[in-house]
Amino acid sequence: MARSEVSADGTEFTVPAARHKSKRDFLVPLSEAAQAVQARVPVIGSKGLVFTTNGEAPISGFSKTKCAFDKAVLKSYARATSMPRHQSAGPTMISGVPHAH
Repeated sequence: MARSEVSADGTEFTVPAARHKSKRDFLVPLSEAAQAVQARVPVIGSKGLVFTTNGEAPISGFSKTKCAFDKAVLKSYARATSMPRHQSAGPTMISGVPHAH
């Protein structure tokens, strides 16, 4: 999403024909919540991207972050479920994961 694709009043976003499957410009109304988020995103770089980490390219790498998150959750869950029974008085929640006996 480029800042130039957002209307002056911030209420609409136009997906250019070159990036839309219909090959026509596609107008997307932005909710108040989306408008608030978009308005708070800092300007990074000179390319005019709204969601970027370096100002040169759109945000990417979600799959790597998701994979790392999943591994951390599984490790935490494994630790929680391997707790000896005598350390727990009954069913509890450990790190937000149900601990069953």
